[in-house]
This record gives sequence, C-alpha cells and structure tokens, in this order.
Amino acid sequence: MTNLDEFRSCREVHKKDNDKAIFEASIDCFYLSSPSPYEFGYMAAIQNGIQVRTCQFCKYHRSGYEVGFGLDPIFCCLYKKYGTPENPEPQYARQCQYYREDKEQMDEVRRLMPPIVVASGE
Repeated sequence: MTNLDEFRSCREVHKKDNDKAIFEASIDCFYLSSPSPYEFGYMAAIQNGIQVRTCQFCKYHRSGYEVGFGLDPIFCCLYKKYGTPENPEPQYARQCQYYREDKEQMDEVRRLMPPIVVASGE
C-alpha cells in the first residue's frame, strides 16, 4: 500500500461538499515543500481543465521576499504604471486586464508536482 492509497477525499473528511469550491484537493500532511499547497491546488485545478487565474502565476507578480518586505505578500510590478493594487489578493487576477501567465513559473511548478490522483466526486 502506498501513501496515495491512504488518502481520503474532502467529502470523506468534511462529510459534505463545499458549495463555494470549484476544486478540492487532499494533500498528504507530509507534503510541505515546493510547490506550496496553494500552488499545488491551483495547478491541479488548471491541469483538470478548470480555468483559474491567480496573481501567484502572473508574470508581473513578485513575492515580498524579492522586494524586501519579509512576509511574502504579492507585489504587483504594474501598480505605479497602471494603478493596479500594489499588494493584491491572489484572486485579483480574475478581474485584472494585465494578467499574463508566467509560463516559466508554471512549468517549474508542474515539474515539481507529485502525481495527481483524481477521484470522482460522486
């Protein structure tokens, strides 16, 4: 038996569906490396045909560590030029006209991801 055989679905854990969720993922508690669980969830959704956008995967985003904040907020490089929020919430990408996928980052996340086991919600 592998660790993947031991995974339980979100439905088994919570005993109900989250009606606001478009995608739910159960991640092994020992999986705390790169990509982050956040990146993993977005990439898993994208790989399963769900159209999602997040500032985390935008080529104009920088993390706080890259710009010296220390707490790792999202920093938008376009905030002065186009008036976008300087530190947008990740979901701001859904409405941002300047959002462009960072293909290199997305390829790196795909490369680092463990295999995904998709279970039917039925």
